[in-house]
Amino acid sequence: MMTIYHTCFLTLSLLPLFLVTSYTYAHEYNIRQMGELGSDEFALYLEDDKGEALSFFHDVPLHPFPEDMSVYNMVVEIPRYHSHKLEIQKEIAYNPIKQKIGLDNELKFIADDKTGEGYKIGSYGALPQTWEDPDEASPDANTRGGDNDPIDCVEIGDGSGIDSDKVTLEARNRKDGGGAYPGQIKQVKLLGGLLMLDNGETDWKLIVLDVNDPAASSVNDIADIDSVWPGRLDSIRNWFETYKPGRINQFAYDGAFKNSTFVMRVVQHGHERWRSLIAKPRHSIQTLMHTKNATRIGM
Repeated sequence: MMTIYHTCFLTLSLLPLFLVTSYTYAHEYNIRQMGELGSDEFALYLEDDKGEALSFFHDVPLHPFPEDMSVYNMVVEIPRYHSHKLEIQKEIAYNPIKQKIGLDNELKFIADDKTGEGYKIGSYGALPQTWEDPDEASPDANTRGGDNDPIDCVEIGDGSGIDSDKVTLEARNRKDGGGAYPGQIKQVKLLGGLLMLDNGETDWKLIVLDVNDPAASSVNDIADIDSVWPGRLDSIRNWFETYKPGRINQFAYDGAFKNSTFVMRVVQHGHERWRSLIAKPRHSIQTLMHTKNATRIGM
Protein backbone atom coordinates (compact mmCIF):
# COMPACT_ATOMS: atom_id res chain seq x y z
CA MET A 1 0.00 0.00 0.00
CA MET A 2 1.34 3.42 -0.95
CA THR A 3 1.90 5.96 1.79
CA ILE A 4 0.54 9.41 0.96
CA TYR A 5 1.74 12.38 2.97
CA HIS A 6 -0.92 13.78 5.25
CA THR A 7 -2.24 17.31 5.20
CA CYS A 8 -2.70 19.57 8.22
CA PHE A 9 -5.10 22.52 8.15
CA LEU A 10 -5.01 25.40 10.61
CA THR A 11 -7.12 28.54 10.39
CA LEU A 12 -6.53 31.53 12.64
CA SER A 13 -9.93 33.16 12.19
CA LEU A 14 -9.14 36.31 14.17
CA LEU A 15 -6.28 37.35 11.89
CA PRO A 16 -6.43 38.88 8.39
CA LEU A 17 -4.32 36.04 7.00
CA PHE A 18 -3.81 32.38 7.79
CA LEU A 19 -1.23 29.74 7.05
CA VAL A 20 -2.01 26.19 6.01
CA THR A 21 0.88 23.78 6.46
CA SER A 22 0.90 20.73 4.21
CA TYR A 23 3.27 18.00 3.12
CA THR A 24 3.46 16.49 -0.33
CA TYR A 25 6.38 14.74 -2.04
CA ALA A 26 8.32 15.20 1.21
CA HIS A 27 8.08 18.95 0.73
CA GLU A 28 6.63 21.29 3.32
CA TYR A 29 4.71 24.32 2.13
CA ASN A 30 2.37 26.94 3.51
CA ILE A 31 -0.64 28.69 2.06
CA ARG A 32 -0.89 32.35 2.98
CA GLN A 33 -4.32 33.98 2.73
CA MET A 34 -4.64 37.69 2.08
CA GLY A 35 -8.03 39.38 2.48
CA GLU A 36 -11.41 37.79 3.05
CA LEU A 37 -13.08 35.29 0.72
CA GLY A 38 -15.61 37.15 -1.41
CA SER A 39 -13.54 40.34 -1.55
CA ASP A 40 -11.32 41.80 -4.26
CA GLU A 41 -8.35 41.47 -1.91
CA PHE A 42 -8.72 37.73 -1.36
CA ALA A 43 -5.70 35.72 -2.55
CA LEU A 44 -3.99 32.47 -1.62
CA TYR A 45 -0.22 32.33 -2.09
CA LEU A 46 1.92 29.21 -1.90
CA GLU A 47 5.11 29.45 0.18
CA ASP A 48 7.90 27.13 1.22
CA ASP A 49 8.79 26.47 4.84
CA LYS A 50 10.99 29.59 4.89
CA GLY A 51 8.18 31.85 3.69
CA GLU A 52 9.51 32.23 0.15
CA ALA A 53 7.00 32.41 -2.68
CA LEU A 54 6.16 29.37 -4.79
CA SER A 55 3.77 28.96 -7.71
CA PHE A 56 0.73 26.64 -7.69
CA PHE A 57 1.11 26.51 -11.48
CA HIS A 58 4.85 25.98 -11.88
CA ASP A 59 6.44 24.77 -8.61
CA VAL A 60 4.09 21.96 -7.61
CA PRO A 61 5.28 18.85 -9.47
CA LEU A 62 2.84 17.05 -11.75
CA HIS A 63 3.76 13.72 -10.12
CA PRO A 64 4.30 13.60 -6.34
CA PHE A 65 6.19 10.29 -6.47
CA PRO A 66 8.85 9.86 -9.15
CA GLU A 67 8.65 6.09 -8.70
CA ASP A 68 4.90 6.02 -9.51
CA MET A 69 3.90 8.07 -12.54
CA SER A 70 0.26 6.90 -12.24
CA VAL A 71 -0.30 9.29 -9.32
CA TYR A 72 -0.77 13.01 -9.99
CA ASN A 73 -0.94 16.17 -7.92
CA MET A 74 -4.15 18.18 -8.11
CA VAL A 75 -4.42 21.77 -6.88
CA VAL A 76 -7.90 22.28 -5.40
CA GLU A 77 -9.40 25.60 -6.43
CA ILE A 78 -13.09 25.19 -5.58
CA PRO A 79 -14.16 22.61 -2.96
CA ARG A 80 -17.37 20.67 -3.47
CA TYR A 81 -20.56 22.74 -2.94
CA HIS A 82 -18.69 26.04 -2.94
CA SER A 83 -19.68 28.65 -5.51
CA HIS A 84 -16.87 31.26 -5.44
CA LYS A 85 -15.18 31.00 -8.86
CA LEU A 86 -11.62 30.60 -7.59
CA GLU A 87 -8.78 29.79 -9.95
CA ILE A 88 -5.02 29.94 -10.34
CA GLN A 89 -4.12 33.36 -11.75
CA LYS A 90 -1.62 32.84 -14.54
CA GLU A 91 -1.23 36.59 -15.16
CA ILE A 92 -0.04 37.42 -11.62
CA ALA A 93 3.45 36.73 -10.31
CA TYR A 94 3.67 33.37 -8.50
CA ASN A 95 0.14 32.55 -9.71
CA PRO A 96 -1.98 32.90 -6.55
CA ILE A 97 -5.52 31.53 -6.31
CA LYS A 98 -8.06 34.37 -6.52
CA GLN A 99 -11.73 34.82 -7.31
CA LYS A 100 -12.29 35.44 -11.00
CA ILE A 101 -13.64 38.80 -12.19
CA GLY A 102 -16.50 38.71 -14.70
CA LEU A 103 -17.12 40.90 -17.75
CA ASP A 104 -19.28 43.11 -15.53
CA ASN A 105 -16.22 43.73 -13.33
CA GLU A 106 -17.89 41.85 -10.48
CA LEU A 107 -16.60 38.78 -8.63
CA LYS A 108 -17.75 35.58 -10.33
CA PHE A 109 -19.77 32.83 -8.70
CA ILE A 110 -21.09 29.51 -9.94
CA ALA A 111 -24.19 27.89 -8.53
CA ASP A 112 -26.75 25.36 -9.67
CA ASP A 113 -29.88 27.35 -10.50
CA LYS A 114 -32.13 24.82 -8.77
CA THR A 115 -30.20 23.83 -5.68
CA GLY A 116 -27.65 26.58 -5.09
CA GLU A 117 -25.10 23.85 -4.36
CA GLY A 118 -22.28 25.26 -6.47
CA TYR A 119 -19.77 22.67 -7.64
CA LYS A 120 -21.82 19.72 -6.46
CA ILE A 121 -20.11 17.14 -8.69
CA GLY A 122 -16.89 17.26 -6.71
CA SER A 123 -13.90 19.37 -5.82
CA TYR A 124 -12.69 21.33 -8.84
CA GLY A 125 -9.12 22.25 -9.63
CA ALA A 126 -6.18 21.88 -11.98
CA LEU A 127 -3.15 19.72 -12.69
CA PRO A 128 0.04 21.73 -12.05
CA GLN A 129 2.78 21.90 -14.68
CA THR A 130 0.29 21.39 -17.52
CA TRP A 131 -0.91 23.88 -20.13
CA GLU A 132 -3.53 23.87 -22.89
CA ASP A 133 -1.65 25.70 -25.65
CA PRO A 134 -3.88 28.29 -27.39
CA ASP A 135 -1.82 28.02 -30.58
CA GLU A 136 -2.22 24.26 -30.93
CA ALA A 137 -5.35 23.40 -32.89
CA SER A 138 -7.23 20.17 -32.18
CA PRO A 139 -8.26 18.28 -35.33
CA ASP A 140 -10.44 15.95 -33.24
CA ALA A 141 -12.43 18.85 -31.79
CA ASN A 142 -12.05 21.26 -34.75
CA THR A 143 -10.88 24.04 -32.45
CA ARG A 144 -8.27 26.75 -32.95
CA GLY A 145 -6.35 25.82 -29.79
CA GLY A 146 -6.41 25.26 -26.04
CA ASP A 147 -7.88 27.59 -23.42
CA ASN A 148 -4.46 28.89 -22.26
CA ASP A 149 -4.84 27.45 -18.73
CA PRO A 150 -3.61 24.44 -16.75
CA ILE A 151 -5.71 21.34 -17.43
CA ASP A 152 -8.92 21.30 -15.37
CA CYS A 153 -9.97 18.34 -13.25
CA VAL A 154 -12.71 17.38 -10.81
CA GLU A 155 -12.22 14.91 -7.95
CA ILE A 156 -15.44 12.89 -7.68
CA GLY A 157 -14.88 10.45 -4.82
CA ASP A 158 -17.09 9.99 -1.80
CA GLY A 159 -14.97 12.56 -0.03
CA SER A 160 -16.24 15.03 -2.61
CA GLY A 161 -19.71 13.51 -3.02
CA ILE A 162 -22.17 13.88 -5.88
CA ASP A 163 -25.13 11.60 -5.25
CA SER A 164 -27.75 13.57 -3.34
CA ASP A 165 -28.95 10.51 -1.45
CA LYS A 166 -25.45 9.90 -0.09
CA VAL A 167 -24.80 13.44 1.11
CA THR A 168 -26.54 14.55 4.28
CA LEU A 169 -28.29 17.89 4.62
CA GLU A 170 -25.94 18.64 7.49
CA ALA A 171 -22.92 18.19 5.21
CA ARG A 172 -24.47 20.44 2.56
CA ASN A 173 -25.29 23.15 5.08
CA ARG A 174 -21.78 22.87 6.45
CA LYS A 175 -20.41 23.24 2.89
CA ASP A 176 -17.18 21.66 4.05
CA GLY A 177 -16.14 20.55 0.58
CA GLY A 178 -15.79 16.97 1.74
CA GLY A 179 -12.74 18.06 3.72
CA ALA A 180 -11.17 19.80 0.70
CA TYR A 181 -10.12 23.47 0.79
CA PRO A 182 -8.77 25.98 -1.74
CA GLY A 183 -5.05 25.55 -2.27
CA GLN A 184 -5.00 21.95 -1.04
CA ILE A 185 -2.76 19.61 -3.05
CA LYS A 186 -4.41 16.22 -3.40
CA GLN A 187 -2.84 13.04 -4.74
CA VAL A 188 -5.15 11.62 -7.40
CA LYS A 189 -5.33 9.12 -10.23
CA LEU A 190 -6.80 9.80 -13.67
CA LEU A 191 -10.02 7.99 -14.56
CA GLY A 192 -10.96 9.71 -17.83
CA GLY A 193 -12.35 12.98 -19.10
CA LEU A 194 -14.65 15.05 -21.28
CA LEU A 195 -13.35 17.43 -23.93
CA MET A 196 -15.51 20.54 -23.65
CA LEU A 197 -15.63 23.07 -26.48
CA ASP A 198 -15.49 26.61 -25.12
CA ASN A 199 -15.79 29.47 -27.64
CA GLY A 200 -13.66 27.64 -30.18
CA GLU A 201 -11.14 26.43 -27.61
CA THR A 202 -10.45 22.98 -26.21
CA ASP A 203 -11.09 22.77 -22.47
CA TRP A 204 -10.50 19.32 -21.00
CA LYS A 205 -12.47 18.37 -17.89
CA LEU A 206 -10.61 15.43 -16.40
CA ILE A 207 -12.25 13.06 -13.93
CA VAL A 208 -9.92 12.10 -11.08
CA LEU A 209 -10.12 10.21 -7.80
CA ASP A 210 -8.25 10.83 -4.56
CA VAL A 211 -5.91 7.87 -4.01
CA ASN A 212 -7.09 7.78 -0.38
CA ASP A 213 -10.77 7.48 -1.32
CA PRO A 214 -12.44 4.31 0.01
CA ALA A 215 -13.27 3.29 -3.59
CA ALA A 216 -9.77 3.91 -4.98
CA SER A 217 -8.90 0.22 -5.13
CA SER A 218 -12.05 -0.52 -7.17
CA VAL A 219 -12.23 2.49 -9.49
CA ASN A 220 -9.33 2.73 -11.94
CA ASP A 221 -10.99 3.83 -15.17
CA ILE A 222 -14.02 5.71 -16.45
CA ALA A 223 -15.79 2.37 -17.06
CA ASP A 224 -15.58 1.53 -13.35
CA ILE A 225 -17.44 4.60 -12.12
CA ASP A 226 -21.05 3.61 -12.76
CA SER A 227 -20.46 0.12 -11.37
CA VAL A 228 -19.55 1.66 -8.03
CA TRP A 229 -21.70 4.80 -8.21
CA PRO A 230 -24.63 4.14 -10.61
CA GLY A 231 -25.64 7.21 -12.60
CA ARG A 232 -22.64 9.30 -11.61
CA LEU A 233 -21.25 9.70 -15.13
CA ASP A 234 -24.55 11.08 -16.46
CA SER A 235 -24.68 13.46 -13.48
CA ILE A 236 -21.20 14.74 -14.26
CA ARG A 237 -21.92 15.24 -17.98
CA ASN A 238 -25.28 16.91 -17.31
CA TRP A 239 -23.72 19.30 -14.81
CA PHE A 240 -20.94 20.33 -17.18
CA GLU A 241 -23.51 20.90 -19.94
CA THR A 242 -25.45 23.47 -17.94
CA TYR A 243 -23.18 25.01 -15.29
CA LYS A 244 -22.60 28.18 -17.30
CA PRO A 245 -25.74 30.36 -17.18
CA GLY A 246 -27.68 30.83 -20.38
CA ARG A 247 -25.85 28.24 -22.49
CA ILE A 248 -25.58 24.53 -23.17
CA ASN A 249 -21.96 23.47 -23.42
CA GLN A 250 -20.86 21.22 -26.26
CA PHE A 251 -18.35 18.36 -26.18
CA ALA A 252 -16.07 16.67 -28.67
CA TYR A 253 -16.29 12.92 -29.39
CA ASP A 254 -20.12 13.17 -29.36
CA GLY A 255 -20.05 13.81 -25.64
CA ALA A 256 -18.35 10.51 -24.84
CA PHE A 257 -15.97 10.19 -21.90
CA LYS A 258 -12.45 9.19 -22.89
CA ASN A 259 -10.74 6.55 -20.75
CA SER A 260 -7.74 6.77 -18.44
CA THR A 261 -5.20 5.67 -21.06
CA PHE A 262 -6.37 8.37 -23.44
CA VAL A 263 -6.29 11.21 -20.88
CA MET A 264 -2.89 10.14 -19.57
CA ARG A 265 -1.58 10.94 -23.04
CA VAL A 266 -3.46 14.25 -22.94
CA VAL A 267 -1.83 15.15 -19.62
CA GLN A 268 1.63 14.12 -20.79
CA HIS A 269 1.22 16.30 -23.86
CA GLY A 270 -0.05 19.16 -21.67
CA HIS A 271 3.05 18.76 -19.52
CA GLU A 272 5.27 18.95 -22.60
CA ARG A 273 3.47 22.11 -23.72
CA TRP A 274 4.03 23.56 -20.23
CA ARG A 275 7.75 22.83 -20.54
CA SER A 276 7.74 24.78 -23.81
CA LEU A 277 5.97 27.66 -22.05
CA ILE A 278 8.62 27.75 -19.33
CA ALA A 279 11.39 27.68 -21.95
CA LYS A 280 9.79 30.49 -23.97
CA PRO A 281 7.45 32.53 -21.72
CA ARG A 282 4.56 34.56 -23.09
CA HIS A 283 3.91 38.14 -22.05
CA SER A 284 0.43 37.27 -20.74
CA ILE A 285 1.56 34.44 -18.44
CA GLN A 286 3.72 34.80 -15.34
CA THR A 287 6.20 31.93 -15.25
CA LEU A 288 8.17 32.84 -12.13
CA MET A 289 9.43 29.74 -10.35
CA HIS A 290 11.31 29.32 -7.11
CA THR A 291 14.88 28.81 -8.39
CA LYS A 292 15.66 25.88 -6.10
CA ASN A 293 12.71 23.98 -7.57
CA ALA A 294 13.84 24.36 -11.16
CA THR A 295 15.24 20.83 -11.18
CA ARG A 296 11.71 19.51 -10.61
CA ILE A 297 10.47 20.76 -13.99
CA GLY A 298 11.04 17.45 -15.70
CA MET A 299 9.01 15.38 -13.29
